[in-house]
Amino acid sequence: MANLVSFTAEKVVETKDSIIPFVTMIGEDFCLFANRVPSAFYFIGSGNMEKGTDHPHHHSCFNIDEDALAIGVEMHVRTALSFLGNSR
Repeated sequence: MANLVSFTAEKVVETKDSIIPFVTMIGEDFCLFANRVPSAFYFIGSGNMEKGTDHPHHHSCFNIDEDALAIGVEMHVRTALSFLGNSR
């Protein structure tokens, strides 16, 4: 699944330089979900200094660059289609 998501990301973002490997100990119950169905956890960056959206989650000044939402939707849809064998 990680390879599928990575392959999809290369199609969605404009440059491969935008894809940054990131390893973290996720503090969620995602592993319980991932044990039941093929899964991958990935992050869509929304930090943009010019828009003031470069503060981390849980920071009092956190704000999301809503332009990043379209990337997240496209990633989800393309990944699902590829997984189901309907790659476009």
